[in-house]
Amino acid sequence: MKLSTLAKKRILAGVGAVVVVTAFYFYNDAAVEQKISPVKVVFAKTDIPPHTQITEEMVFEKVVPGQAIPPNALSEVQQVIGKWTVDGYGVAKNSLVYNGKILDTGDMPDAAILNLEDGEYAFPLLVDLETSSGNAIRPNSYVDLYFVTIQDKKPLTGKLYERIRISTVKDSKTQNVFGAENYTESAGTSQLQSSQVASSSNNPSALAKLYTLAVTEEQLDLLTKAKVMGNIIPVANSDSYNDSVEGEYKLDKSMQEIHDYIETNSYDQKLTELENSVEQASFKVGDQSVDTNSEPVETEDSAVNNEDETVKGG
Repeated sequence: MKLSTLAKKRILAGVGAVVVVTAFYFYNDAAVEQKISPVKVVFAKTDIPPHTQITEEMVFEKVVPGQAIPPNALSEVQQVIGKWTVDGYGVAKNSLVYNGKILDTGDMPDAAILNLEDGEYAFPLLVDLETSSGNAIRPNSYVDLYFVTIQDKKPLTGKLYERIRISTVKDSKTQNVFGAENYTESAGTSQLQSSQVASSSNNPSALAKLYTLAVTEEQLDLLTKAKVMGNIIPVANSDSYNDSVEGEYKLDKSMQEIHDYIETNSYDQKLTELENSVEQASFKVGDQSVDTNSEPVETEDSAVNNEDETVKGG
């Protein structure tokens, strides 16, 4: 028995309706499952104040429905530990931790201080395109420092220190020159030092202007004097990126001569001589010891007594 044309149309319409309903069901089920699919995110275990380095004890992971989670919420504690909350923004207890609201130490505005190790001091040094080796010297690399001045119309140069660590590199607006926003990828290589370079085309101000050097207290004293007396030039070498150079730092003869020159011509030497001369000319009130070279001082009482004695003698 042959089906009529109307019957065929009804069958096809029914099959089409079933297909549409089935497709809608599976689509809706997938959409609902995607929205309620559990995801792992990071919460604050306690209140985290602004400008605070996050430790493992401050955060925890929790699985929650994905529908309620913003896309910039961090999902693993390892993405959070060791980073800092930015100034003016803390994380409340049981709140999500968001990307962009926490920074690496090197990206903090005061990274020059945060990067210092125990016993280190921050020494600022202005640089330009030449002394920064064409904007090539990066943070946490090591440089040798040379002293340059003019003595009797002749140049005097010499090495001051070896392997001084650069804590931060800032531009003229005190922004990090080697921040992630200033990087561009070069084709043909995946090495960090060669494939990522500070891009002055994307950011014209991303040129090194200020180095912060991590130095000891003794080095800080001599470098401060040297900067007043002349110029300090940072020089990179083949070990600038090497953190494990063998051998101890030694002050050779030429370096010692430069150190002696700076100390000899520093004001504090003359100040010491002045203090010594003052001590020699002073007297101790408690011991009533007076310098023999000083002239006697006539007081008002002694003058009156002398007049009385003169009257009696007359």
